[in-house]
Amino acid sequence: MAFSEVGKKKLAGHAVFLILDIICLGLAVKTTPTSSPSVLSIVTLILISVMLILDVSLARSWTAFPPFEIVIFVLLSIFWLCTVWCRDTNALKAFIWLTFVVCLLITILTFTYTLRQYTAGHKHVLTTPLSRYRPKLNPVSHHRSAYSVASGFSDFFPTAQRVGGADPFERAPTPVEVMSEKQLLRPNETYGRTFEKAQGW
Repeated sequence: MAFSEVGKKKLAGHAVFLILDIICLGLAVKTTPTSSPSVLSIVTLILISVMLILDVSLARSWTAFPPFEIVIFVLLSIFWLCTVWCRDTNALKAFIWLTFVVCLLITILTFTYTLRQYTAGHKHVLTTPLSRYRPKLNPVSHHRSAYSVASGFSDFFPTAQRVGGADPFERAPTPVEVMSEKQLLRPNETYGRTFEKAQGW
């Protein structure tokens, strides 16, 4: 299944976040290899990379479901915010702040979009990857009536259209149509009676 419009935006946001994390990791390794930013950058790199790979390769990866992503990005936002206040991150503080802001934006946007879709009646948003999520139309429009289903069946199976000389799916005539038919038959009935009298029947 192709990616949806909201899915493309989500994947783009995750890619930007991953790029910022890689930049933070490279700077942290050069300045403070054993600091908390290095550890958090490695954990983030592994986690987001696995989520992206599974989301792209699998049509229904549970790691791409909105509830799972919201929890992951909430935790990452908290950890990145805590990392900003570390003493050994002065040289990386600008990139760490930027990474935190992007992570927080992804969290807020994912949560608000999921909440709006759920309250609008699209319950499947919780069990569908956002990369492939498409809001459903009115459920009534997705279910044909019994008459339309039967008519479609008769179209595909012409031999089943007539049972005993009548179409089982044919619409019943209205009272107006019945009265019209009776009026059309009256001249014929009158002509038949006159002919019978002439013949002495």
